[in-house]
Amino acid sequence: MFHHAEDIQWHDNLVEWVRTGSIRILTISEHVGHRLDRNFRALAESNNETMNSAGYEYIKKDIYIPILDLPQKRNHTSRTLSNVAIQGSFRFDRRDYWGVYADLLASLKEHPQAWGYSPLIAPDSAYQIDETAPLQPFQLHLIGNADDPQVPFALSNVVRVHRDLEYDDFYSLIQSMDMVLPAFGSLECLYFPFFFQVDHFLILPLSADYDAKASFTMAISLECNVPILVNQWMRQTYSFIDDRVTVTRPQAVREIFAVKALRTGQWSPQLVVDNQVKNVMMAMDKMIERGWIRSADQFTIFKDEIWARNAEVVRRILSDV
Repeated sequence: MFHHAEDIQWHDNLVEWVRTGSIRILTISEHVGHRLDRNFRALAESNNETMNSAGYEYIKKDIYIPILDLPQKRNHTSRTLSNVAIQGSFRFDRRDYWGVYADLLASLKEHPQAWGYSPLIAPDSAYQIDETAPLQPFQLHLIGNADDPQVPFALSNVVRVHRDLEYDDFYSLIQSMDMVLPAFGSLECLYFPFFFQVDHFLILPLSADYDAKASFTMAISLECNVPILVNQWMRQTYSFIDDRVTVTRPQAVREIFAVKALRTGQWSPQLVVDNQVKNVMMAMDKMIERGWIRSADQFTIFKDEIWARNAEVVRRILSDV
């Protein structure tokens, strides 16, 4: 079963397995399967006779989306988007922590009350909860392990770090969240061994989570009945998700600014290309109108459909179809 199409640790044995028809591949997301297909087609066209005669194009592949059927302890009554989680190892090449911190600091500086905080009392101070603010204070929860997430001191009351949790505590914490942010990074170079420079704009390489790797964050949000904030690119990549379990932002609006819009019900354009402002505004209006709350029934129906497709995959495997 594959979650990363570029994991080649097992390839030493692959040729013999393919030649003898001894391998069948399960991927846990469609985009991982597409990437494997492309890799296998390249091997099938190899100039190496051992490779191109093995029969890579005949490898059987299925998609099995592993969503656990967890007991739902979620007792959610919040109507203000206040608790948001970023889940994953505290690696800056996997998650855009610096970008999230920078956006949150910029938005807090501009409208601290929209986040439930008072303005900074000094440049080297931390934001404090404003008891008179009309909205509940916002809390960003970083749930993971490994490296130090290096939270700026100014955000020390806004960002909470949860490290190395036991399974029960981990799932309970996720279930208590209002929303999950993917915060996928863009530093993993998939196609280019360098950054491209076009005029004065730096084009960053793509994140593996959009191309070759299936993120656990997507599964955990579904398992815990917590909506995940996505963009259209992510919707196309993780093609099994839909509006019943996600909140979709336009890609021109970064995650933190989308969260603020969902908290306040208001949004004004930031830096977007002029001829796209209308499209972005329409997408933001749609996102705000739909809101961020998704019902338990929506998640249940959605997951029942996933599990039914998974059962069909198991039937095909057992029948060797």
